[in-house]
Amino acid sequence: MPSDASSALSLAEQLRRYILHELAALPDRSLGEDTPLFESLLDSTSVLALVNYLEESFAIEIRDSEVVPANFSTLRRLAAFVADKSERAAAPLAAQR
Repeated sequence: MPSDASSALSLAEQLRRYILHELAALPDRSLGEDTPLFESLLDSTSVLALVNYLEESFAIEIRDSEVVPANFSTLRRLAAFVADKSERAAAPLAAQR
């Protein structure tokens, strides 16, 4: 799950901050929800770091086959992908209650 410090932020804002501050080292740059991430901010190395961050921060597992433009091309798509994975990961826990 996201850390307490970031839990008040929207998922898209958490991802935006991580991408700009940690991966791109461009904290003053703006990043719109539909800005292409690969054309301007991400390369193959930073995608690996992003996947690691997502798995650790949101307690999800991302298969290699899921690291595709349909899921990672924009902030909007990435946030939707993470939200879907998080809901699916939580579903078995909810069923056990």
